[in-house]
Amino acid sequence: MNLLVIGGTRFMGAAVARAARWRGEIVVAAPAEGSASPPGSVDHRQHLVLATERVRRELGYHEVVGLEQALESAVRSELAAPPSAEEVM
Repeated sequence: MNLLVIGGTRFMGAAVARAARWRGEIVVAAPAEGSASPPGSVDHRQHLVLATERVRRELGYHEVVGLEQALESAVRSELAAPPSAEEVM
C-alpha cells in the first residue's frame, strides 16, 4: 500500500508519514497538466509563494509547537475520529 500525497511535496509527505508511523512507500503526485482544481483548492497552474517573515517581524509570531508535534497531533485526531463515508464522498 502507498501513501499518495496529491499536489504535495516529498518533504511534507515524509513528515506526515513519520507522524503516522507509516512504513510504506511515499508517492508524490502532481495534478495532471491543465487539470482544473477542485473548488476551494489551490490552482496548481500558477505559482504560490507563502512567506511568514512579515508576521514574524511585525507581530512577533512564532510557532507554539514544532511541525513534527503538530503533525503527530493532527494524525492522532484524524485516527480517533475518521470521516464518515458520506463526508469522504
